[in-house]
Amino acid sequence: MGERNENYRKNMAANNRLSIHENGKDGENSIFEVDYEAESVLSSKIEEKSSGFIHGNFSSGKVKEIYLKSKAFVIKFNTDSTILAVGTSDGGGVELYETSQFHLIHTIERTSTVSALDWVEFDEEMDAKVLGKGGDNKNSQLLAVGSFDGFVKIYCINSATDDVTLVDSFQIESAICSMSFIKDAATNYAPRPLSIATGDRNGNITIVNLGEYVDMSKNAKRIRILDAFESPVLSMTFGFFESNEKGLSQFQDEISIIMVCGSRNGEVIASIIRQIGEEWHTVQVLFRLERQGAIRTLRFNHDGTTLVVGGYDKTVLFINTMLWKIVRELEVDGTIQTIEYDPYNRYLLLGSRSNVMTVVDTSTLHTIKTFYTQGWVTSISWGGNSVIAMRSSNQVISLILFEPIQSLGITLPSSRGEDCSISWSTDGRFLARTLGSDVLIADSRKNFETIAKLSDVAV
Repeated sequence: MGERNENYRKNMAANNRLSIHENGKDGENSIFEVDYEAESVLSSKIEEKSSGFIHGNFSSGKVKEIYLKSKAFVIKFNTDSTILAVGTSDGGGVELYETSQFHLIHTIERTSTVSALDWVEFDEEMDAKVLGKGGDNKNSQLLAVGSFDGFVKIYCINSATDDVTLVDSFQIESAICSMSFIKDAATNYAPRPLSIATGDRNGNITIVNLGEYVDMSKNAKRIRILDAFESPVLSMTFGFFESNEKGLSQFQDEISIIMVCGSRNGEVIASIIRQIGEEWHTVQVLFRLERQGAIRTLRFNHDGTTLVVGGYDKTVLFINTMLWKIVRELEVDGTIQTIEYDPYNRYLLLGSRSNVMTVVDTSTLHTIKTFYTQGWVTSISWGGNSVIAMRSSNQVISLILFEPIQSLGITLPSSRGEDCSISWSTDGRFLARTLGSDVLIADSRKNFETIAKLSDVAV
C-alpha cells in the first residue's frame, strides 16, 4: 500500500496545468520549454468564456466504461485508489473493482438501494482490538455501506488478497440519505475509536460508535440522535479538527470537529461537535443558511478554509470558514448533485442534472472544461493516476483519464541561476520571466508572444 501511495503521489504531482522545464548550464541563458496538460474528453467542446487557459487539442480519451447490471447510485475510490466501490439500487449490492484494469473482484450483497459509501484506513493497533479483526491487516481498509433500509454495515477489505469481512452492523429507524465516518475531510484522519454519522429521511442525524460485530438487538444502546432537521438530511461533511488550545475542549481526551449538514428544505447548519467520553455532543452552532431547494452536496477544500455548497437552486456557494460568510457564487445550468476536489486542490468537479460534469480551476474559479454525458451526473470520485470515476448514466460508470502532457513545442529564453524568476498572472493568461536585466511578459493566448518588456529591473 505504501508503494502504491508513493506512485500515486508521483503521478499526481506530475499533473500541473502548465509545466516549464529548464535547459542550459548555470550562469547561461536558459530555454524554457512549455508543456500543457492534455485533458480527456467525452466532448471536444471547450467554452470560450474559460479565459486564461490555452485552447489546445486534447489527445487523451476515456479509459473505460463500466456497464452495470443494476442502476448506479453512488461511487467512491478507497483512500489509496486501489479499489473502486459502486453502490447500486434495487438489490444490486456494492460492486468492488480493482483499479489496474477495473475488473470486478467482489460483490457485496444488499437487498436495498445502497445510498452512501465511505472509506477509512484500517488502524492495526486500534481497530483490530475494537472490531475483533485479527490476522494480517496490513493492506486493509474499512468500507461503510449505508442503504435505504436503514442498515449501515462496515466491512474490512484487504486490497492485496481481496478478502471482504463484515466487522460491524447497525440499523436506524429510517432510510439513510447521507453517511460519513467522523474524520477530517482534508486528511482522512479519523479519531479512534471510530464513529459513523448518518443523516436519514426523518431528518435525524445519528452517531454510532463502532465495536465488534454485535447482535442487532443490542444496537439501540449504541445509537444516539445528535440533532434533527425538519426534512431529510441529504448531505454531510466534516471539517478540520479544532485544537484544545482554542478553548473548545476542557480536557485533553476530548475531540472536537466541525460538522456541516444540508437538508431537502435548503437548510445548511455548521456546528462544532465534541466527543466527551463515549458520546458526541453539539457544543456550538457556527453558521446557518437557508436556500431555495435541496442541499445535495457539501465539500470542504484541502485545508478546511472553504466550504463548497451545491443543490437545487443551480448555484455553487463558496463559504469562508474563518468568517463563515459567502464569498463567491457560481451560477450553473441544472441542480448540482455532487462536488469533488482533486487531491491537490487544483480542480473542482461539479456534477449536475443537466447531464454534464464541469471542471473548475480552483485558483480563478473559471470553467476550464465541460464533459457531456447521457444521464445525470450524481456521483464523482477522483482516484489515483488522475483517473476520475463518474456516474454518466443509470448503468454506466465512465472512467476518464485527466493526465499530462501535450507539448506545445514552444521555447522561451530566460536567465538562469539566482537571477532567474518566472511567474503567472492570477488568471493564467500572462507569463512573466527574466532575461538578463529585463522582464519579459508573454501572452498565452497569442502563442506566448512577448507583448511587454520592462528594462533594468532588479529581481
